[in-house]
Amino acid sequence: MRKSLLNIFLLFLSVLFTGLKAQEYIADDPFETMIRLGSMNVKNPIYQMPSGQAGNAYIISAITSGDAVRYPLGYTVASVPDRHFIIVSKATTLIERGRWFDLIIEENVSVSGQFVTIFTDWDRNGVFDKEDQASVSMRDKGFTTSFQVPADAELGKTRIRVRLESSQPSGSDVAVSGGRVYDFVVYVMDKTDREDCYISVSSNNEKLGTAVIETVANVDGRYDKGSSVTVKAELSSSSANFDGWKVGQDIVSRDQSYTFTVNESMHIIAVFSTVEPELSAPQTSTEANPIWYQIKNAHTATERANRYIAYDENPTGEYTSNLRAERPADMSDKFLWRLETVSGNKVKIINKTSMKQIYGSGVLETQELTAEVNGSEFVVEPSGNDNGSYSIKYNGNDGLLLNAQDGSWKIVLYNAGIGTGSGWYFYRVPFTPTGVENIQDIRVKAFLSNGIVALSGLPEKCSVKVINLSGQIIGEFIPSDVNCEYRLKYPEEFVILMVEPDRQRPFSLKLYNKS
Repeated sequence: MRKSLLNIFLLFLSVLFTGLKAQEYIADDPFETMIRLGSMNVKNPIYQMPSGQAGNAYIISAITSGDAVRYPLGYTVASVPDRHFIIVSKATTLIERGRWFDLIIEENVSVSGQFVTIFTDWDRNGVFDKEDQASVSMRDKGFTTSFQVPADAELGKTRIRVRLESSQPSGSDVAVSGGRVYDFVVYVMDKTDREDCYISVSSNNEKLGTAVIETVANVDGRYDKGSSVTVKAELSSSSANFDGWKVGQDIVSRDQSYTFTVNESMHIIAVFSTVEPELSAPQTSTEANPIWYQIKNAHTATERANRYIAYDENPTGEYTSNLRAERPADMSDKFLWRLETVSGNKVKIINKTSMKQIYGSGVLETQELTAEVNGSEFVVEPSGNDNGSYSIKYNGNDGLLLNAQDGSWKIVLYNAGIGTGSGWYFYRVPFTPTGVENIQDIRVKAFLSNGIVALSGLPEKCSVKVINLSGQIIGEFIPSDVNCEYRLKYPEEFVILMVEPDRQRPFSLKLYNKS
């Protein structure tokens, strides 16, 4: 529904602005400017999509900076793309004729032995021209390419093509073997005499944290050269670390609140990482002071290795069972378990999200274990195998061992395989106390229409920040009630609400204007 509304909105603007003259396409809102620029020409260039197969290398971030940049590119991904050809258009950049800029790329692996080839289409004829390789400066895990935008470059939407592969291609459109091709959509504008700059921020992983610009921009959403700007990183997960602020591959600060002097338009990335679980001996804990573990199967066969006990009440994809051995593990609650003492040396195994407990009826192999409100009792003790794993014994019975069933990945009881299929490792997941563990219990709803944000179900004590897509804080208030409304000073099509409950970790909501 959101996508269809967005398409209708873009179509309306396209029709509205198609008749604009060249001097009329610039708007204060950079996103509106992009729409206008893309609609100036009745006929836009058509580019050929190269065929091929993907390799291991991919781009994890791409930004632009320099005198030509009117609005900076801020492309980041937290996972590997599922294809060999990627068009980067949602994150884009505005650049001016007759000025220079840098495209700064960071990859997931070392660029050693890799061929990087850059192509541009400044005359917008649909045919790429190869850039001088001397303009590409290689680094350990990425590169920087410097561009001089021609003074006579065609105005409007064009592309910069970046090819990453093991051998040098004969052209821009040839098939790629074991590599990746990126088309960065950019918008060319006329040269201006502006002395202010556009600053934007983003997070490398929104599940772990968010980035905001705390300094209020001028009326055009920009910042004067020589002025100071403060950006702030907010942790969204108690199992996350903040590693610093990055410009390209360079960490420019490790402070969560970072102040710098504006010299040019630029995009800054807040870098977050997951706190790594630590292999340890399992311990019991209580609901008030929990110790959470990821429980990993000790089997080493390729298909069975690195599988963790997971519980999800709505399984999708290859898993039909809601209690299963799944991979890869992450910090989400479905992989987190704690042990609670019930009697003697027996424990119950409790899931973090649902608080349900692993349950079985004592039947070998043919009956899968589930998660119930009242679970079964188990004994957890060293398996006796020299790999350091633990056996999880149903009701303490040596012949009823928790096991990951091959193929279906259901959790069943088995009577053999000590230290392998019936062996388990416990990885303790470090958590910083936040005052509340189940943030899902807060049921906040929000609605954006014609510049008014309506909220309901707020925590009794909280503050709210309204953030635009560039990371600028465009509104900040303390709600007078659990249900309230707030009028934005400047109406926006997309905003992010950062809700900060009292003594709890913040959480965010993404809104699209539904007027």
